[in-house]
Amino acid sequence: YFYSFLKGPSTPIHYSRNEGQEAFVVPELIPKNIANDLMETVFNMGEDGGFSSNVDQTRAAGFKPLHEHIGEGIKINDDGSCNHNFLFPNIDNTVCVLPQRVDIGMHYIMTGGLEGVKERYIDLVDRVSSFGRYTFFNDIDKYPTVKALFSSESFLKSAEKVCPVQYSSDGVAKPVYLDPFQFNFIIQVPGQTVAVHLDAPYFWGASRFQFPQWLLVCMVFSDLFYDKFIHQVQVVGYLHQWTVGEEKKVGNGGEFVFYKKNDNTSSDSMSIGVATPYPRSGTLVDGSKVLHAAKVYRPEVKAPHLDKDKVSFLKYVGGDRWEIQSNGQTVANYTTNDLRISIVYRAKCFHSKEEADKYNHFYDDASNIMSLEGILNTLKADLIKTKGVRKEDLDSISNLDLALLLMKKYIRYPSPSLQDTWFPINYCALPLLFPWTKSFVEYFCR
Repeated sequence: YFYSFLKGPSTPIHYSRNEGQEAFVVPELIPKNIANDLMETVFNMGEDGGFSSNVDQTRAAGFKPLHEHIGEGIKINDDGSCNHNFLFPNIDNTVCVLPQRVDIGMHYIMTGGLEGVKERYIDLVDRVSSFGRYTFFNDIDKYPTVKALFSSESFLKSAEKVCPVQYSSDGVAKPVYLDPFQFNFIIQVPGQTVAVHLDAPYFWGASRFQFPQWLLVCMVFSDLFYDKFIHQVQVVGYLHQWTVGEEKKVGNGGEFVFYKKNDNTSSDSMSIGVATPYPRSGTLVDGSKVLHAAKVYRPEVKAPHLDKDKVSFLKYVGGDRWEIQSNGQTVANYTTNDLRISIVYRAKCFHSKEEADKYNHFYDDASNIMSLEGILNTLKADLIKTKGVRKEDLDSISNLDLALLLMKKYIRYPSPSLQDTWFPINYCALPLLFPWTKSFVEYFCR
């Protein structure tokens, strides 16, 4: 596993086929009055249930996929814990499964992320345990300010540029029809980050509602399902204020980072774009095929520890004060100005409302859904044909080892640049794979 992280990234072929804009920034995308109203929505959500930890997006999103695992699930311990470091309690607290985005966490833990930090497993899990509230668009009428922003002409014109341009047989560009499906509020506390990743992709016949998101990302990187892939738009708008008088405060970290080239072999400055998260600005990208991340927000601060086996929330308690509560116990306190707050818009790219409607009713017929067995068999056949894996080895490994093997062979996120770290592997994570190194590593990683 460590050797695989030393290799250069393998950006999805989907990316090189994209004819839309790869990623760009729109200053002051969000009008002041709407930004103020959106912050009121954040406060209301913070009081009404709060924002759950994103360490497991199944719990954060509030639904369970048709297939929440590929067979690696094991019974949860009597005390609600999971024995394996990569397994977490499912949304029902009945089974231990791989988290939806274990691909992100595993890579981040092994490499230390963009900055190549050298920290223990538990410390790095805390760094990526930001907080979120995920809402699907059929509920948008409950949030009139959100609806006003996302339906404004200026917002839509910017978002449409992300979709790839396709032409009819007579050379005329086809229209773009955006089909919004989700918006999120994402909050990071000091010391937290967003690791390099792809957003959950959608296919004709496969989505986050049917399959684990890490498996969908394997499907993107494999390029074996491109004919069913659906392009997307992600808009990240920033709601925090971070002002000192009239001057914008910079240097807090938390910059949005996106990879601009298909053939990059490292994360040096020539192959990435960086956008400072200024208040009310927006970054636009197809996050399902463009690798992206965020640098550590206020990296001089240690992120609060959250037990992976407990339920944690960030809640607004009034008076401009926020608390992180884990199983009802307060573990950290913040003010609003301590937080990095963003709103995220996600939409699918179609050419007409009719095409969008066809997709939205596609799953009404269960026969249109890809089978888990079919997806796994397609990937297994490719492992044997192109990845040097022997059939007898595949037939004998456990489902957990199969899942880890698929991520190892297909998902290639970039390792940190040698300009940022002298060694692009987080040696503090060695005990995860080699327990006998624990006493030695703990001497250097405290």
